[in-house]
Amino acid sequence: MKRYSSRAIDEASRIVIHSELRQRLNLSAGDKISLRRVDSIVILQKADGGDADSFSVQVNDLGTIDLPAELR
Repeated sequence: MKRYSSRAIDEASRIVIHSELRQRLNLSAGDKISLRRVDSIVILQKADGGDADSFSVQVNDLGTIDLPAELR
């Protein structure tokens, strides 16, 4: 598993998804991803539907996502 550089959460609770990771996941602006917390790990994946245990967020044109309060 490849590790990407760490990213800081900004004052608006956003995080930038590394451009190489966005390319590997085929993510572009407007795409939805789901975030799921397992213990202290947040799992990010391209949204595929209604997973009741995950949060759906949208990638913006700068490659950032807003982290839901439940995951901060």
